[in-house]
Amino acid sequence: MKARYIIVSILSWLGLSVQAQSLELKGIVASPDGGLSGRMILVKADGGSAGFNNLELVCFSLRDASYTTSQEGYKHLVDDYYLLPIPSLNRNFDVPLLDTADSYAYRVRLILPDGNKIISEIIEDNGVERFQWIGQDVKWNAATTGFGNVVFDKGVEGQMPLKVDDIGFNKSFSAHARGSFTFNFAADSPYSRLFTYYGVQQDRTAGRVNFVLNVNGADKESNIMYAKNNTSNKPADYSGPYLRKYDVPIEGETTILLKGEIVSGDNSGAHMNYPMGRLYLKHGDYKPQEATWPETDILAYNKPFTHTLDAGFTSGGTGLYYITAGSEYATIEGNVLNVHTIPVDKSAYIEVTAVQPGTDEYLTSPITKCRFYVRNNKTVAKDGKLVLNDGDEIDQLTVYADPESRGQVVVDKGFVTVKKLILKYTFKPGEWNFISFPANVSLSKISDLNSLGYSLNDSKKAFYICEYSTRSRAEQPGKTAWVKMQTDNVVKNKGYIMGVARSADNPDNKPVEVTFVFENTTLGMDASNNGSLNVELNMMQVEPGTEIPVYVRPDGVKGAPLRVMVRFSPKDITELPVNYANALEEARVTFNPNNSGIRLTLPTQDPAKVVIFDSKERVVKAVKYIAPYLIDVTDMKPGKYQLYIQYGNATATKPFEIGENK
Repeated sequence: MKARYIIVSILSWLGLSVQAQSLELKGIVASPDGGLSGRMILVKADGGSAGFNNLELVCFSLRDASYTTSQEGYKHLVDDYYLLPIPSLNRNFDVPLLDTADSYAYRVRLILPDGNKIISEIIEDNGVERFQWIGQDVKWNAATTGFGNVVFDKGVEGQMPLKVDDIGFNKSFSAHARGSFTFNFAADSPYSRLFTYYGVQQDRTAGRVNFVLNVNGADKESNIMYAKNNTSNKPADYSGPYLRKYDVPIEGETTILLKGEIVSGDNSGAHMNYPMGRLYLKHGDYKPQEATWPETDILAYNKPFTHTLDAGFTSGGTGLYYITAGSEYATIEGNVLNVHTIPVDKSAYIEVTAVQPGTDEYLTSPITKCRFYVRNNKTVAKDGKLVLNDGDEIDQLTVYADPESRGQVVVDKGFVTVKKLILKYTFKPGEWNFISFPANVSLSKISDLNSLGYSLNDSKKAFYICEYSTRSRAEQPGKTAWVKMQTDNVVKNKGYIMGVARSADNPDNKPVEVTFVFENTTLGMDASNNGSLNVELNMMQVEPGTEIPVYVRPDGVKGAPLRVMVRFSPKDITELPVNYANALEEARVTFNPNNSGIRLTLPTQDPAKVVIFDSKERVVKAVKYIAPYLIDVTDMKPGKYQLYIQYGNATATKPFEIGENK
């Protein structure tokens, strides 16, 4: 039965009107570990144009219908969906005459501004069975009594709780010993079964009642019951039962008659009671569903963005999302996460929780959570291309490559700071691959080669790296000019050939992915590099008078190559281009008079690229420097720093220190 029809019937019975107000109980949300602690009730609540004041959770014991009302803060999800936590409840009791793990049932109350209440269905612990109380929520079609009136939720003389078999029941419909209750169900009734206990009110000292269950005109069950305190006409050897139950299916058009008769000759005025009476609603054969979502995810952005949330559910249904941490950074609309503020603290995260309300086939899903970390990360596929701009700062850049193709990163007119550069290169065992590196490093220290089992030039499982020798090429042109290196120390931007050997633990020669990690890297990459190795004689940065050995094999000449000493002797030294390497070597770092900034003593106004690292080699700031530009250091803490300088075609590192009194 749809919740809104139940609500309409209840409010009509109470004499209230409905003004676009509804309350639909969607289901029980399982706890992360599947236990009873941490579960929640999911409802869809609409108070109409007036809104509502509060949502309350009522928790009924299935032993005696005693209840607690929880007003712990409900959580608004999206639209009209709300979550209400199920509080910790005492479960140290048995439910009489039932073999069940369900100890409690739950309903939600919506409190309107005028004080009126809308109530939901009641759902049991199993998350499937739903019912209505006979008397409070739904009534019988007809009733008779031999004396007084029929009543509900109290004894015929007003007792509450109503005691039967030592249990004080808070829900019951009752009459004097001679009476009946008739329930008529149409073929399209929303109910699947009627359940009730029955017995004689315990405090009666005399009297017997013959309880009869009649279904569609036929008596199905008949039992004589005594009050437990009966001391006048109860057989001396009678020890019960004092409480029994009817559990009657409703199939098609059904009439159920519950009646009680005073046993012949007995006129003691016993009271007959039907505790815990309820009508169960029909339900499908629901299946539990699971939720799948990664616990963490990286969102690679450096400015506000939107992200489509995509938690998976067994039912395939649409999830509901809400933020449980990091609401200062983002909002949610439907399944779209709108990140309006990029966290400065890299340990900060946005935690989003998702739940699926259930479908015609599946129960409400358990909750699933994902913590989103916003990182300015970039990934370049082996056949992809990424263009970066001058001044960009990237938290993490991952580039994939293999012998056939490699990710291409281009810096357009400038330089880029990358806090972590990851090269993932796939090698085919036994084959050479051309490769270069963006820094002077030891490959064993910055890669996972050793953890993969590879050692440099090892006899069992080796990796090899070779560098090009112009001398070998000149002396032995018929042989390879690639010379195997005896250390794994490579020079930045120099071309090498590298390979991993075939090994016994990889008999099929499956490709091997090797990861190289570089911290705090300044990149200046050129898209025109096609992977070839170019060897040039460049005299531009050589001091006048310097001699350079060059090995040459003239065409048509046999024998050893010629060793030619080339002396650099320009005619006009004043016309020489700037020797940037010498200029950087002689450059000094100076403070201005109040120590609020630093300058570099560079001879020209050619732009230099400057990156400042702290003592832990973390990037502090990066600037484009044109002498006599002043670099502001007022925001930097006292300590030791390094300036990485790229000036013309030369680079250098200069240390400096900021004292306590800048």
